[in-house]
Amino acid sequence: MTDSAGNPLSSLERHESLADRAYQQIRESIASGALAPGQKVTERNLAFLLGVSPTPVREALRRLEQEHLIERHSARSLAVAQHSTETIQELLYAESLLRGALARFAAQKITDDQVDELARIVDELARSGTDPEVAQQAADRFDAVLRRAAANASLDSLASSAGVFGRARRIRLIEQWSPEERMTRLQIHREIVDALRARDADRVELLTREQLESSRRLLLSADLD
Repeated sequence: MTDSAGNPLSSLERHESLADRAYQQIRESIASGALAPGQKVTERNLAFLLGVSPTPVREALRRLEQEHLIERHSARSLAVAQHSTETIQELLYAESLLRGALARFAAQKITDDQVDELARIVDELARSGTDPEVAQQAADRFDAVLRRAAANASLDSLASSAGVFGRARRIRLIEQWSPEERMTRLQIHREIVDALRARDADRVELLTREQLESSRRLLLSADLD
């Protein structure tokens, strides 16, 4: 089968794109808590919700199984993975190491325009006040710019996988932050921008790890279940 240009792989490329998009959306639903740990899922229902055929969903679920985000209890029984508290603690620690490494690489590759974009996002964070949703969206965009600057998709994927089960908890934690905690995190973001502008990779990595370790400690001490 070929397209109008005679390309025999056009259908396959579109199919792979659908599988990739299905993977990203299911993964995001797990990260946000929309699909909770232990929740049963089916290829047919997910395909209906995503508006695609079961085939790309099946491939997406295979990828998520490999990342231990989906568990297969039998040939037809699938569920969102449910990890122990100890495992989640260890994953959050691993995430801080991996995100720190990404930030280091970003400091070595980042452009002036990207640094300016990060500075604007920090200004938005400062104006977000006590709205946790706005603050999380701004923080996500900040992280996205850093990941693009690091330009290491493999490491980014590892870090994202390690942090999936902490993200929903982190979003809920933002709602409980005191004004002092919000100001502390805002200041760390400003310092990260300054360190990136100076291309100080050591400090960028240190600040990024400090920020994530602080969140990890708060998550471990908070009752968010």
